[in-house]
Amino acid sequence: MTNPTNQQAEDKYATYLEQLLGYTAKTVIIYASEDGSDETSYGMVFSRTDKSGKEQFLYTEILRDEEGNGPGHLHISEELA
Repeated sequence: MTNPTNQQAEDKYATYLEQLLGYTAKTVIIYASEDGSDETSYGMVFSRTDKSGKEQFLYTEILRDEEGNGPGHLHISEELA
């Protein structure tokens, strides 16, 4: 692991992950394979309360890449996949 830097504004992935700031991790999600294979993936649910008092959620899934070809890339969504 490298030391944190102030280069986040120039880093596309760091900018992507910044959308989690202010949220609290609530639970782990296990996404079982729908096709019966043994490829299980994992994620987490994050939540925060907005200014109006409404709870907002972000659902994550760890994928191999942005296209979802397997585990490795953290996918962040406002809806459960």
